Amino acid sequence: MIKAAPWRSAGMKSKSLRRLSDSEGKGILGCILLIVLTGVAVYLAIIVGPVYYSNYNFESEVKMEITRAGAHFLDDDTITKDILDLAKRDEIRLTKENIVIDHFAGQVHVHVHYSVPVDFGPLEHDLTFQISVSSFVGSL
Repeated sequence: MIKAAPWRSAGMKSKSLRRLSDSEGKGILGCILLIVLTGVAVYLAIIVGPVYYSNYNFESEVKMEITRAGAHFLDDDTITKDILDLAKRDEIRLTKENIVIDHFAGQVHVHVHYSVPVDFGPLEHDLTFQISVSSFVGSL
């Protein structure tokens, strides 16, 4: 009499079939979910990325401008005009009311607060940015 191989026994066969039936579709569902989440992340990066990049450039330009303003003893109107010119160049909508300039203890402190509306398709959200910069007056 020929005996069946041990891996072909009825108990082993039902365990392996049970494992296969438990995992059916889970790999495909996980793959689809990963593709959808990756697509959403790429979409958000395309929509929000330029706004944050523009803010990063604007913030570095404002820091350089305030350092220059402190070194050259520029008055508040000139500083405000220069910041508004920088914002216009970076395509940021800014008004004089968004810029606050304070002088305290030999330093000039500038606070710029603005919001940028971002359209995500079905909804719109305002991204708010706050830039605070200070520089000593009369020194580099």
